[in-house]
Amino acid sequence: AGRGTEFEVLFPMAAPRAVAAAGTPDAVPLAAGHGTVLVVDDDEPVRELMARVLQSCGYRVLSAEEGGGALEQFGDGTGIDLVVLDMMMPGMGGRECLVRMRRRNPGARVLITTGYTSGGSARELLREGATGILEKPLDLIEFAAKVQESLRA
Repeated sequence: AGRGTEFEVLFPMAAPRAVAAAGTPDAVPLAAGHGTVLVVDDDEPVRELMARVLQSCGYRVLSAEEGGGALEQFGDGTGIDLVVLDMMMPGMGGRECLVRMRRRNPGARVLITTGYTSGGSARELLREGATGILEKPLDLIEFAAKVQESLRA
């Protein structure tokens, strides 16, 4: 008992028009938008999937696999409209990266993605300036909508 193997299967995301044209009653187009989004996640397939989804929605996407690289690309934050930041990464974690980004640019919009949320930690991240929090595994339609919503905030 307690033993076994876990598999994760990732499928490529269809373009927004293909999702809407699927013809199923609950098919919803992905929320389109514009701007520059920095995606930070140490899991390369997840990072690439988020980038593809955002590009298909019309965003310019930059990416980094860890906090130090994210801060380098972020600079003073003036060229980045939104950061999608994973909390659990080796080296500099998401919380420290969030704090440093907000020090550099107090108006920075940072959307947190995490597989580990508890009521207290989520509230703490929002107090530290996170624009919002999305739980993994991501629902790609919800993800696109949350990005759009975060950019309007």
